[in-house]
Amino acid sequence: MNKPGGGGSAGQAYVNSKKDPNHTIFTINDAHTIAATVSNTRPEGNFTPIAMLAADQVLFVTSKDSEYQTMDQAIEAIKANPNGLSVGVADQLDKICVYDINNSYGVQFKDVYFDSAGEIATALMGGHVNFGMFNPSECAALVESGDLKALAIFATERNPAPFDDVPTFTEMGHGDLVFAMTRGILGPAGMSREAQLFWSDVFKVVCESDEWKEYLNTGGLTPSYMDCDTYAKYYEENEKMLIEKAKALGDI
Repeated sequence: MNKPGGGGSAGQAYVNSKKDPNHTIFTINDAHTIAATVSNTRPEGNFTPIAMLAADQVLFVTSKDSEYQTMDQAIEAIKANPNGLSVGVADQLDKICVYDINNSYGVQFKDVYFDSAGEIATALMGGHVNFGMFNPSECAALVESGDLKALAIFATERNPAPFDDVPTFTEMGHGDLVFAMTRGILGPAGMSREAQLFWSDVFKVVCESDEWKEYLNTGGLTPSYMDCDTYAKYYEENEKMLIEKAKALGDI
């Protein structure tokens, strides 16, 4: 059942309205986590973590015609002209990535909001912004065609082709710049332990299947399965980090 709207808030409100907490589950990503605070759709006691499934790495991208063809060139230019270079963003997570780059390098890129990654790509190729934030699946085809060029990835290891020649921020000496949009499954507040364990095991089987592995490979996703107990600890820490950064940006 698709419940679009409010960065996941409509779906969260629907889940909160169900009387039986053991038979409804929903997908979650980091943008939805922030939205739950902004829209006040997080229930008392929070949701019930079930499993983490995968993660989307984040790429710092420019156009093929950009005069900045390496991250070093981009940093050198922004240091010489604070706020003079723009980065297209499509959600609060992209804004957090710009915020993290600014803090790590001691620079001030300016973020420009768009409604989607597709709009950022169009603006980049049209020369309306200098850089953009993308998940792999959002820019793989354009990177492969040569229309866009990824300058860096928020990861500790390089991604497979077409991003295998893209350096990580870690190898460039900025190990603090590691970020990925996590994708997981939650249940309502009040879900029983029996139901939580049941669904956790279901998604373990899913993540071990060949069909799922092919889906991850096609979508440029990183396999990141965690069972409910491991994910619960991760979710709590990650939620705290995201909310702190969203507050620092004035989004909450």
